[in-house]
Amino acid sequence: MFHRVCKMFFFATFTLIVSLAFNSAIFAQAADSNSPSATDVWLADIDALDQLLRQHHPDAFFRTGEGAWQNGLTKSRKLVSSGASDATITMELMSAVAHLGDGHTRLEPVEIDAFANWIPLRFYEFDEGDYVTVAAEPYADLIGKQVIGIAGNSLAEVLAKVERATAADNAFQLKEGAAALLSNAGLLAALRVIEDPTEPVTLVFEDSEGNQVTRSIPTVHSWYSVNYRNWGELFGPPFEPFDVYRSPFQGGKTPMAYRDPPNVADAPFYASRKPFWARLDREETVLTFQFNFFADVGDIGWDDFRSQMWEMLDRAQPDRFVIDLRYNFGGDGSMVRAFINELLARPEYANNNRLVVLTGRQTFSAAVMLVAALKDHTDAIFVGEPAGAPLNNYGDPISLTLPSGRLELVVSTLYWQLGHPSNRKATISVSKCVLTKASDYFAGRDMVWNTAASIEISEFGSSAHTCD
Repeated sequence: MFHRVCKMFFFATFTLIVSLAFNSAIFAQAADSNSPSATDVWLADIDALDQLLRQHHPDAFFRTGEGAWQNGLTKSRKLVSSGASDATITMELMSAVAHLGDGHTRLEPVEIDAFANWIPLRFYEFDEGDYVTVAAEPYADLIGKQVIGIAGNSLAEVLAKVERATAADNAFQLKEGAAALLSNAGLLAALRVIEDPTEPVTLVFEDSEGNQVTRSIPTVHSWYSVNYRNWGELFGPPFEPFDVYRSPFQGGKTPMAYRDPPNVADAPFYASRKPFWARLDREETVLTFQFNFFADVGDIGWDDFRSQMWEMLDRAQPDRFVIDLRYNFGGDGSMVRAFINELLARPEYANNNRLVVLTGRQTFSAAVMLVAALKDHTDAIFVGEPAGAPLNNYGDPISLTLPSGRLELVVSTLYWQLGHPSNRKATISVSKCVLTKASDYFAGRDMVWNTAASIEISEFGSSAHTCD
């Protein structure tokens, strides 16, 4: 199983040249005018979307049924016929794909200009609500403030709309994805939250003392991509230079600085977003291994890193071995096997009460493969939020360009049965549910890690939690 590659955003993509035979009417019109109408172009894209999804996804309608999909396409075709804007039609198609309930399968408006406009803020949903975690430098004073309204709409109303177009396997991944897409002005305009994605957006914020402030934030025109969210709440929407962003910590440390090795004084959740790193904490009583990306990249190779980490573990013999997968969005699943074999060679951790695994809404794709292996072969205790995908899920996506060249379908191609065949649960339960509060986060307290490192294992008990 582990020799296959399960990947989400950092996958090897290819472009499929879709034949214009998807809509023979285009050929007829092209023969007369050499220029197909906007209506014909859209209808060809919709037909291609339907055919490509059916061709490549193993079971596209496993959650919602085929009828819901057909209804979404019918509604999109009616919007085309009525002369709706490109952004409105795109939003409806994005929603139809998102409604499938597969976090690996989504529609990306890569060449629809409206969606290249972004609010230069990063939002993240904490236990208390949605807050600004990263901002472009002119708006750094908004970091740590809760957003409560956008363009005269309550945040709850806006989030409910944005969630329609957010692809996700479960409610936890939906939280992460929808909060990130709040920054896309094109999507907000298509949802009629704002009028013009090129104009400043009015937002209402509230600080920790309940004081409200209203700001008009100019949007930035760049390109459409959701790849920035792979690295979590410390990275903002895509535009360059990336160092214009500021984070909440160390006087406004830039996001790219989080690719550096971890500072020993930083809490694990924001110490570093390198693909993988390890360190000894609390006078060498805890070894923390943060695994953020399944890829053999960085200043040290995966094989060399593992050798050094196991040497640290064997030498120090810490009381607790903490594997932090909260920001691991996937990659090369073949990396799981060697790690699990090496862990099982250390039964004092694998089969004892000294191994704790941290998961969260961004634990996804290949990271779920590791979660499954740890559940199957070790006695690990799981702390935090459930992962962003279930044990049984669809993955290994490919990217397909629709005929117009303006939209890309990212679609799963394989089914991964990592749990029991009858397991239809959308979440993977944890032993101890620990939600991240904004008050702790902005104070630099990592309560998930603190719980894993400090609590007596006997306090976990045998019950499982879904955090709902």
